[in-house]
Formats: sequence, structure tokens, C-alpha cells
Amino acid sequence: MRGTAAALPAAAGLLAALLVWALGATLVEPGAWARLFAARPGPTVAAAADLASMVALALASTAAWLSWWAAPDHRHARLLVGLYASGGFWLLAWSVLLFRFGRPDLALLAVAPVWFVLVALVLLTRRFAPWAAALLVPCLAWMAAAAVLTLELLPPTGAGG
Repeated sequence: MRGTAAALPAAAGLLAALLVWALGATLVEPGAWARLFAARPGPTVAAAADLASMVALALASTAAWLSWWAAPDHRHARLLVGLYASGGFWLLAWSVLLFRFGRPDLALLAVAPVWFVLVALVLLTRRFAPWAAALLVPCLAWMAAAAVLTLELLPPTGAGG
């Protein structure tokens, strides 16, 4: 995908990444975890979750660029764009359901597709972009931690039904 023919798709990819970032920034502002965990002890968990989510997004964005740049052909490049777009959609869905609508029960449903996409990207890119695949592993760990934190936000079901 290198060369002058890659300039337009690279510019379009950069523009798309900036638009997704701007959309995410308007939907979920820093400190969202702190508000959700306000009634619970341990603001350190909320601060760590905010930081971890920012780092994971930066790693995933870097992985997207590295893997697209190293894609061996246009078929792989199109598949990567589709997978990253799908992962971004489900991640935004999780964020909106959890932070905007306060629905951890529904947000948990969006975690599985994000995980599936991340695993598919690691498996796809490990041969031609091993650094990109390696950068996605911490994103998998973050999504597992985010799922646990989301699960902790579910209301108690009560004893004995």
C-alpha cells in the first residue's frame, strides 16, 4: 500500500480517525468513569479506567495505521478498514449505552463484538504487521477490564429472586 497511490486513502483514513475521535469526545468526556463510580469507594479505579481507555484508543489507532500501511494488497486493506470501522462502531455503541444512557446491561452486549473484531485483527495482522498485532493485545486486555467494570455497575439482583 506504499507509494503515491496511497496518499489519498491515507488522507481519508486520517480524516476518518479524526472524525471518530471528535464524535467520541462529544459523547464521552474525561471523567465519565468517575461519575459512574461516584457512589462507590475507590476513585483511583475511575482515574485508571479513564487513562486506560485513552491509551487503548491511541494504541488501536496506531495499530490501524501500521496494519493498513503494511497491508500486502488492496483486499487486505479493505478488510482492515471494515474491521476497524466495525470495532469503532461497537466501541462507540458501548460508550453511548454506558455513559450516555446509563445502561450497563445493554453496554455489556456491545463488548463481545469489540472483542471479536480485536481478535480477528490480531490474527489477520500478525503475519504482515506484527507490531500492529502486538499493539492490539493491550486493547484486548482493556476491553476485558472494561467489561468487568461495566458488570460491576449492574444493579444488584437481590437474594432469593
